[in-house]
Amino acid sequence: AGWAFPSNHAAMGTVIFGFLAVMAARETRPVRRWIPYLTAALVFIPIAFSRLYLGVHWLSDTLAGVALGLFWASLLGLAYNRRPAPTLPRRGLLAVALTALVLSMTVHASLNHAADVERYRPRQAADQTMSREYWWQSGWRELPHWRRDLQGQHHQPLELQWAAHRRELLEALIRAGWQPAPELDLARMLMWLNPRAELQDLPVLPRVHDGRYDEIRLVRPGPTPSSRRVLRFWPSNVVLEDGRPLWLGSASVQTLARRLGFFSLALDTPADPPLQIARWPVMRTASTASLDKGKPVIVTRVEGQAVK
Repeated sequence: AGWAFPSNHAAMGTVIFGFLAVMAARETRPVRRWIPYLTAALVFIPIAFSRLYLGVHWLSDTLAGVALGLFWASLLGLAYNRRPAPTLPRRGLLAVALTALVLSMTVHASLNHAADVERYRPRQAADQTMSREYWWQSGWRELPHWRRDLQGQHHQPLELQWAAHRRELLEALIRAGWQPAPELDLARMLMWLNPRAELQDLPVLPRVHDGRYDEIRLVRPGPTPSSRRVLRFWPSNVVLEDGRPLWLGSASVQTLARRLGFFSLALDTPADPPLQIARWPVMRTASTASLDKGKPVIVTRVEGQAVK
């Protein structure tokens, strides 16, 4: 997806509602000051989560946006509480804040709702049927060659096209030595905070193409001890006449990076040159062809069984 670091929506939501909570808490008895802060959190946390749900930001982008927003809200709160200011009626503050929120949401929705719905709508076309011979000779050119995020921007190339049912594809790659990638769960998320974590302890984050997350993520050791190769596959909207669906795949290499002596991250680096990808332990039958539409891409078409 087209990730921006940090998430502007998460940062601005945290700043606005965080500072409103500071203003309300100043006019609240100390024993109840937790109420405005909890209310603000119940607003800006869903805003941050929505960016993950829509697939337009990484978790790191969203967390960084919330952290930046908390930092600025704290600075504003310190400055506000250190200066004398007239007492603000809580009900008046709440009324003004809600009125401004409703008006801004109404104006934004009236101007941008249709464009936003189209932007975030999953682009899933109806299945098309293609003969094996046509796909092998020239039909492969009609499939996407670049991963496209929800904003329509192109990112990494889709170097692989594979004709197989999902189970057959997984079994073939596992026989070739590939393993299911570590999933994103709480335990592996906490490993990001472990400065001694190894690469195999870190999750492989999902990626979006055409409104869908990758359905298959596999890994195997990379060219160096601190790297791993990653294969991702998305279903296409093309099915061969014999019933086999076509899968679109991308190849990348992840390396272990340690930041600030505290974080451990799995960073994607440019994959091997496309012609070397064709020699990865993936396939028995393949054909490559160059394509130049702004950028060169070499697509490898695969069918049959994978070999070691």
